[in-house]
Amino acid sequence: PCARIVFPYRAEPEKWDMGKELAWVEHTDYDAVTQFAKRMHVNFPTTTAMLPVEHLSAALYNDILHGMIGVKGCRFSRVLHDNANGGYEADDSVKEDPLIEGVCDFSELDFKLSDWQQQSNKEKWHRAVEVERFLKDFKGDDNGE
Repeated sequence: PCARIVFPYRAEPEKWDMGKELAWVEHTDYDAVTQFAKRMHVNFPTTTAMLPVEHLSAALYNDILHGMIGVKGCRFSRVLHDNANGGYEADDSVKEDPLIEGVCDFSELDFKLSDWQQQSNKEKWHRAVEVERFLKDFKGDDNGE
């Protein structure tokens, strides 16, 4: 119940159609996964974050680093971008330019939630699992589980 979860997702799933044509790519219902992540984020806004992969930015990383995780004293100056512009090249710019500025202070990090928060989160997670099971059954998705 004290976990912090970052949900990466595609804000523009229509741009991921190329993966559907590759035989070696495991096919996933990205829409269902994204909807699940969004429901979890609504229920747990202080311990989850949504990370749209098409819009990665230092500002978004810093919001997660400072707001959700609670690190102080440093910040991301930029985001490493492998495979930029549809290519397949590594971003080697990190060799010249650091990604993080400052000195990260982890001394005040405490992921432990209060007993009340833990109990509340536990109950929410159990309800969320039941909702997911209902939605799965409602859609008729039977894969033997």
